[in-house]
Amino acid sequence: MGWFVSEGFTTGSCGGKIQIPGRGYQVGISQNPGKKADRIAWVLEQMGYPFHFYGQRNFIISNKQLWERLKPLGNSYSKYIPRDVLNLDSDCLKSLWGSLVDGDGWRRPSDGKRNEREVYATVSERLASDVQELLLKLGYSSSVSRRIVSPCRLHDKSYNSVPQFYVYKNTGKWGVLRDSSGETKISSEHYEGMVYCATVPSHTLVVRRNKKPVLTGNCVRYLCMSNPIFDQLLMNVNDYELQEAA
Repeated sequence: MGWFVSEGFTTGSCGGKIQIPGRGYQVGISQNPGKKADRIAWVLEQMGYPFHFYGQRNFIISNKQLWERLKPLGNSYSKYIPRDVLNLDSDCLKSLWGSLVDGDGWRRPSDGKRNEREVYATVSERLASDVQELLLKLGYSSSVSRRIVSPCRLHDKSYNSVPQFYVYKNTGKWGVLRDSSGETKISSEHYEGMVYCATVPSHTLVVRRNKKPVLTGNCVRYLCMSNPIFDQLLMNVNDYELQEAA
């Protein structure tokens, strides 16, 4: 799945006609010859999928069942990771992350001054969000940046590039709420109206703003921890939860 999401395609995913017989239910994975291509070949052999090469860098698998599973994932601009895959155990998710980075990412080794960094790049905003969820489930925080890439030239022709989304895996143990100059990123603003706080049984939530996820908790419990005057409010909340459960 990781290799396909990064480097794969299916016939008809860009609106082309499915040709039966001919180039019908085909799944392709692009990779230049080398160690990565050898790993893809090994995976396909272990899964029992016969394949052949188209050109020098495309694995082609003709299998209707596999095609039906992967075609709904779309093309490069709409790719995503299926929910059932994101719900797999951590060992499977580690393999998924590794193949994603090997396909459309890169690694920067530690040099003594900077920590090791792994980055994944995609033109699908939905896929970038899925990869961020994947990293959360592996115990890592991450951030997503959107970049406008300069137009490229190919065969003396200029082509406009689409925005790219970079997912940065953060390996640091601490996060800070200050900018590079040391100024706090927290500010007070005047607000009128209701304030809502979603509640789950564990009182632990994952929230995201500006593509940055944070683990947080319910507001009222933090208020009670910092100021005893809110103890009665917490008791009222607990009574309401018990009534709802009943």
